[in-house]
Amino acid sequence: MAPKGKAKPKAKIKKKMGRRTVYKSEYCELASRACMLGAINEDLAKKFKVNVATIKRWMVKYPDFCTAIKKGRETADEDVAISLYKRSVGYNHPETKAQWVESDIFIDGEFRRVGRWEYADLIKHYPPDTAACFIWLKNRKPKEWKDKKELGLDEETINIIRLPAKKEVGDPVSYDVAYGNKGTGQPVDTTPRATD
Repeated sequence: MAPKGKAKPKAKIKKKMGRRTVYKSEYCELASRACMLGAINEDLAKKFKVNVATIKRWMVKYPDFCTAIKKGRETADEDVAISLYKRSVGYNHPETKAQWVESDIFIDGEFRRVGRWEYADLIKHYPPDTAACFIWLKNRKPKEWKDKKELGLDEETINIIRLPAKKEVGDPVSYDVAYGNKGTGQPVDTTPRATD
């Protein structure tokens, strides 16, 4: 407690150091739209002309900005998942086909070629795509569908399965294989001989 008659020392006011932020509230909508198109933090940094670390700081400091980014990414992921699912199981799509049709007609004593557009509403069928099926299953059930499976073999089993090392020329087994000398391990004489 300070003695009476003396004023308390004033607390020093800390001034904020550093550059002013370039963040604007409209960046939320821009970031959300960019993320719907597949933008990642590096892309956002280029779009807003800042460093990637700044984007990360903004995500921590401005909850609306972070929410907008997450919402945009989730929307994009959902759209891709729906499209991938449709492609993997096959689907039908309405389509309007336009075709130019020409015909000859008789007008004023002569034939004239007349054309017109005809439109037909069709249902186009897209069959299931095996690559899309594989991608879907690999991501939904990675244990069953990943590219590389672990066999879970122990060391003893691996030693039993292991192939023997490659034999060098001059090794009896190599002679057997190369010259057809079955099981003797002896080199076969292959020098040409004069016939009688």
